[in-house]
Amino acid sequence: MVRWLLRRFAADLGNALLRSLEPDLRDRALSVAQSLNEEPTIESFTVLAYDEGGRMTGPTGAHRLVCVADSGAKVAILGRGANLKNINAVLEAGLPCIVRCETHLASRTANRHCGHTHLVWEYNMLEAARLRIDEEILEPRGTSL
Repeated sequence: MVRWLLRRFAADLGNALLRSLEPDLRDRALSVAQSLNEEPTIESFTVLAYDEGGRMTGPTGAHRLVCVADSGAKVAILGRGANLKNINAVLEAGLPCIVRCETHLASRTANRHCGHTHLVWEYNMLEAARLRIDEEILEPRGTSL
């Protein structure tokens, strides 16, 4: 219920702000707003690497961790202020790891400029677990070179 009220308030405030913007900025802001308003889907990713230098902090204090999945997806995990539980969960799991999370498709702007395909906001559910690689796959026993 609280999440719905926050979305409703944010949508009303966002619409008022959009009406005051120039047409070019309005189009860019609308694509971001659409990704915020849609319901998240639950997806799983096998994270193989971090992109953009690992955990980054922007000029506004927002944090992000961009993960590269085996499918080629670039998942941006976002955090603000002290709410870094999703970012910390992925970093603590280590690489490679499996991430199961509520995710939103990235806006066209985020995809075009950064290559992000999915966004995970700080309030979305996220679970991360280390992917164990079978040692026999890496070093087969009983074979000679």
